[in-house]
Amino acid sequence: MIIAFASPGTPPGPASALAVAGKQPATPSDALAALEEVVAALDVAHDARAVFPDVYAVITEKVIERLGDGSGYFRAPEFISMLVGVFTTRYLQTLNWSLRGLAQDSAGWDLAYRLTADDALPALAHAALGISAHINFDLALGIHEVVVSLGAARDQSRLEAFKHDHDAVNALLAASFPESLRRLRETHDCLLVSSLPDAALERLTRYFLKMLAGWRDDVWRNMLELLDANDAGERARVLRRMDDRAAAVGAAIAWQSAASARLVRLLPAGARRRPGGARSDRARQLLAA
Repeated sequence: MIIAFASPGTPPGPASALAVAGKQPATPSDALAALEEVVAALDVAHDARAVFPDVYAVITEKVIERLGDGSGYFRAPEFISMLVGVFTTRYLQTLNWSLRGLAQDSAGWDLAYRLTADDALPALAHAALGISAHINFDLALGIHEVVVSLGAARDQSRLEAFKHDHDAVNALLAASFPESLRRLRETHDCLLVSSLPDAALERLTRYFLKMLAGWRDDVWRNMLELLDANDAGERARVLRRMDDRAAAVGAAIAWQSAASARLVRLLPAGARRRPGGARSDRARQLLAA
């Protein structure tokens, strides 16, 4: 385990998060506990970096439920269990760098953390930026590490089982969305989620899930290319393409989110959400567009 020490003068919330960010969770339960500790610590400091691990914890809970329900949902539970730990460890590593003020090794994470520092975007944007960086850059690295650790790099039948389980997570992502949106609205005071009409939220959810599935298809292709890389140069080219993708997607999310946030701020407070949760017709028309 990597032990992280807080520097003098660090606020209590981030200092507590820094201690957790040095961990390397070995099991899904350890991973979930680490995410929950990070969220609690960052929430104390009203730190926007709490948003992503909060929604990340929701999908982690869904995976843990499926691993333990005896349904056989996953064909290779050892692969998924190890991946949850490795994948969470990678996120905690990026958080550790951010809390220490160190450089990131991914342009997607660099953008995501710089924008949480500004905290000018709605919580939905911070969640989306973290999800993009974690999937478009981190996930192929995590799967590659687990496949190699399990000795399955050249075992086609095991790779097919792993791919099945990778794809099976898509349905769990969909199942996690209602709770994730609730946390964005109620825990992180996301004005954008609170202001959007229900129909617009449903369209946004469908769009985002389709986009996530596409990203995850690319992840698997990138992972296979990493497995097939013959030298450091070939591996570097794959990583560079992944990093460029994460940077481009992050920039698009930031631009679209900033435009949406400006629109919401233009609405009168009463038009955003009337007493009892009702929204004005004018607000619905504007935001549905």
